[in-house]
Amino acid sequence: MSPLAGAALYAAVTGRANGGCECAHDRPGGCGRLDHPVTGRWCHQSAGPGVPLHVTPVDPATPDHTAVTLGPDELLALCRACYVRRRNTHRKTREQQLAAELAERQGALFALDTEGITP
Repeated sequence: MSPLAGAALYAAVTGRANGGCECAHDRPGGCGRLDHPVTGRWCHQSAGPGVPLHVTPVDPATPDHTAVTLGPDELLALCRACYVRRRNTHRKTREQQLAAELAERQGALFALDTEGITP
């Protein structure tokens, strides 16, 4: 994607968001925080000089090679705080899922089949 196409996509997403963070507790893609400073359950951080918005997929599990092909309806504009919180929350959740799968597989690896064995 050329830089100009990326700029147009960024402008489309941030324009739809009126230059503010689209994080909300009741919409997909939110950061999970229910107590945003000042506004409560919605973040209304606005972009400004030195405070850009991050354009990111609604689904935080979307890999980068897929994310670059998404359209504006599949993207969110998030302030830095919400973007980082959402990324970290997703990473921790994924690590917990992988640890649980590993423990399950290790348990199955060392499970004894006692069927057919007589004492």
